[in-house]
Amino acid sequence: MLPSLATCCTMGAPSHAPEPAPCLASSPEGPGLKAATEGIHAGYADDQARLDAAMPLYDAFYTYCREVIAHGKPNGAFKP
Repeated sequence: MLPSLATCCTMGAPSHAPEPAPCLASSPEGPGLKAATEGIHAGYADDQARLDAAMPLYDAFYTYCREVIAHGKPNGAFKP
């Protein structure tokens, strides 16, 4: 059985793996996060520019994960 989105958020797996963790890949958010990070990587050659572009995305994803957990919706069903 794959871990829930809440587990992925708690572990921080999305930000530490070159490919989405199995739990992220199986969540509805996984493909969007992967596409966004690949787009940032393709759009910026400089590492600092990539970080600058990606940090708002990662901040938003972290906030989303925090809200998912806070609202008891570990399978990604939370909508603000």
